Amino acid sequence: MDDRGGGTLVVASRPVLPSQRERVEPDEPMSEPVVLGPSFSRIRFVGFSVRDLARSAAWYRETLGCEVLRENWGSSAWQSSWDEVLLLHRASGVEIGLMHHPTNDGAAFSEFRTGLDHLEFEVSTLDELDAWRQRLDGLGIPHSGRWPHIVTFRDPDNIQLEFFYRTTGTASGGGDAASAVTSPAGG
Repeated sequence: MDDRGGGTLVVASRPVLPSQRERVEPDEPMSEPVVLGPSFSRIRFVGFSVRDLARSAAWYRETLGCEVLRENWGSSAWQSSWDEVLLLHRASGVEIGLMHHPTNDGAAFSEFRTGLDHLEFEVSTLDELDAWRQRLDGLGIPHSGRWPHIVTFRDPDNIQLEFFYRTTGTASGGGDAASAVTSPAGG
């Protein structure tokens, strides 16, 4: 806790004196020291550029159970040069913004270009991971199956998404599962 009054900063339940704020020894070896600075508590919003806004909004609503918070088609709600649907996944609080820009060239997403590689949703149990796999099966959405801790799939624009269960010793990221699903779902 940083009281901004010259007090101590607590990281991982250890007090860090103001003179030590530049470096913190991590619990696991890392290649570079951790540098303390401003922090954030969670990711609240992710925005995706999509080729077909109505199709993508319907897919995220059906697949993830998102609800529509607001829509802007042809600047009907606010002035903008793009159309947008803002979705909410109520259980996690994550907002997913889907935008269609008039200059979108219509190419499918590829993690092999600069930018986003994939988005990962963490689940609490292996049973929950299995439930997501079964849901994807029920919707006819191709996926990687259940690797020990991950299910990889793609949205209609080929954006790679993953459900991930963190087990002891697993790191975030798809590894070999990431390449298991290469064609866009639903499109």
